[in-house]
Amino acid sequence: MKKVFSIVAFVLLITSCSVSLFTPSSFVVKFDLNYAGAMNGPSDQTVKAGEKLAVPVSPSRSAFSFGGWFREALCATEWNFNTDTVSADQTLYAKWTAVVIPPMSYTVTFNLNYAGFSGGPSSQTITSGSFASLPPAPLHTGYTFDAWYQEAVCASEWNFTVNRVTADTTLFARWTAVGGPVPSFEENFSGPLNSAIWQVAGWQEHGGQTSPERCFTKDGYLNMIFINDPSLTPAFRSAALQTKQSFLYGLWETRLKPTSVPGILNSFYTIDWNDGNGTKQEIDIEFLTYTFGPGKGKIHFAVHASGLTSFNLNPDIELGFNPSDDFHVYGYDITPERIQWKVDGKVLYTYTYAGNDITINSPYQLKLNVWSATGWVNGPPPANTTATYQIDWIKFYAH
Repeated sequence: MKKVFSIVAFVLLITSCSVSLFTPSSFVVKFDLNYAGAMNGPSDQTVKAGEKLAVPVSPSRSAFSFGGWFREALCATEWNFNTDTVSADQTLYAKWTAVVIPPMSYTVTFNLNYAGFSGGPSSQTITSGSFASLPPAPLHTGYTFDAWYQEAVCASEWNFTVNRVTADTTLFARWTAVGGPVPSFEENFSGPLNSAIWQVAGWQEHGGQTSPERCFTKDGYLNMIFINDPSLTPAFRSAALQTKQSFLYGLWETRLKPTSVPGILNSFYTIDWNDGNGTKQEIDIEFLTYTFGPGKGKIHFAVHASGLTSFNLNPDIELGFNPSDDFHVYGYDITPERIQWKVDGKVLYTYTYAGNDITINSPYQLKLNVWSATGWVNGPPPANTTATYQIDWIKFYAH
């Protein structure tokens, strides 16, 4: 009997030692961020049996809010860091709740687009990516309303069933005068140059020094002066100005008279300069005064753009009159398909984009200047001779 008791005691001792030897004293707890592609979650924690976990730094996830750590990936039972203790290796799972971000809203404002207007359609608050509502047609005495446009010059019509609102937007009304079109831009030079409309040059260009002193209005005309003064450096004293506003498709017309002094170039042209960062798209009317004489004078047309093959009219067109004798109306009509140059209402040349390198599709400024050079301009002009380029008016009819 004593022998049996000893054997049982020995077995119990061995069993007790086995349990003591193989029961772990600490466990590893992992933290799973619980979404596809998750990286850089909290570090694993090694915790003694029966102890509590340290609260890890709350993780972040774009467009979701963190909702705690749970025992299951489905996030049914939350781990309580104040009361729960560790008794086995464990993985805790992050719970996430999608953050509902309200859509952006923008304001659409309606500008009646004529001097002194008041009232007009009420502004609209539109959810980003949605359509604005077409307001009732406004009224303007002596005019009919055409449509709403994205620019004051009315180049790009707003389509209320196609164009979506993605930013604060101002739409501009386009009007047609009862009995005929009305220019969207008009300058009669009846007073001093308006600095809100015109930028008068004071820089060097084409080898000459410009100055506001040589670009001024008098007796209802814009006067642009050129003088070749060999005592100065540079000797060429020139003039230039350009609009501050940008334009695109439409008809430009101007009534002007270039100088009669030979060796001068007088220009009326468009240019997308944008502080040197533009496309350099350009449409030219240029008068080469060395070609002027009794009953004759030539005019040059050109189209340019940075990095593309220029169009230069060759030979230049003989007008059949001396442009410096009197004022005539010159202009160009610019559309998405072509350019037409006109003199006194007659089309002298048509340039189509198809088959040529350059297409005019960038907003531009209107510019005028007077300058000289050797070569094709046949300068310089006689020393200390004042050459005056005069402009009566300028109009732009937006398409």
